[in-house]
Amino acid sequence: SPTQPPSPSSGPCAPSADSSGDWKNFRLPSYVNPVHYDLHLEPDLVDDTYSGTVEIQVEVSKPTRHLWLHIRETFVSTMPRLKMLNSQGGQTDVAVKSCFEYKPHEYVVVEATEELPATGPGEVYVLTLDFQGWLNGSVVGFYRVIYTEAGQTKKIAATDHEPTDARKSFPCFDEPNKKATYTVSITHDANYGALSNMPPEKSVPMSTYLVCFAVHQFEYVERTSARGIPLRIYAQPTQLGTAEYAANQAVYLLNTLCFFDLDKIAIPDFGTGAMENWGLITYRETNLLYDENQSSSSNNTLVWRKLNLTGAWLVLH
Repeated sequence: SPTQPPSPSSGPCAPSADSSGDWKNFRLPSYVNPVHYDLHLEPDLVDDTYSGTVEIQVEVSKPTRHLWLHIRETFVSTMPRLKMLNSQGGQTDVAVKSCFEYKPHEYVVVEATEELPATGPGEVYVLTLDFQGWLNGSVVGFYRVIYTEAGQTKKIAATDHEPTDARKSFPCFDEPNKKATYTVSITHDANYGALSNMPPEKSVPMSTYLVCFAVHQFEYVERTSARGIPLRIYAQPTQLGTAEYAANQAVYLLNTLCFFDLDKIAIPDFGTGAMENWGLITYRETNLLYDENQSSSSNNTLVWRKLNLTGAWLVLH
């Protein structure tokens, strides 16, 4: 396993001290806005690394020669690619001159050969970035956890992106007002499963910190709401019985609040108590699993509160 994040110098976008453009500002510009992300990931849970590709559709409200977005502890592995899509579905390649990382604000800056005109109705630019990252380090971004199940060492890879750690998982416009839809796909070993915010289809518009995915060897307890919407609680197979309480309580919330499939997953090592991601809510194990024969009454109350709190957050988003 790597002991430090990959160096951006390994790719074409080496770090630069160039502060001649608006990327010297801490906040992203208001005239560039993402519309949709196509994100593909290929995690390697043997080497604790991953590769990926993200295609980001962006609208530009005034001419610019540069596009910049956030990146941290991953690096762009090939020269970025850019094209224009018109309202009739046609596309035109746009030449890219250079790229570099501006580390003071955790940006990767992409420079086009010529100035990019503002997009009109139905038009978007598509910025494609290939990247590589690591699953080691802290429990933020896309990370792996080692746990023991029935005496066997196993791994799970999952995400925690709040408040500004989506940029550690993939290049993105990592500010909460830069909402966009997402399509996420994951290539993984056959003995693993994968989860994301939605089934393999376009998500609702959401902020980057709510994007979530996991690669796991868990099993699930399932309930169905009065509207026929499935709810699944994922946990280690040996702990599946302790997911029954959460499933029984959460289905009441699902009857009232949700109109889409909802998964919940108990992660062995999770930095926050719970995270209210669209369609896939992540929890620390002690905040989701309850064993009436072994857990305390305070743990029962904690699980109940977390279920209700994440349900309320989901409505507010």
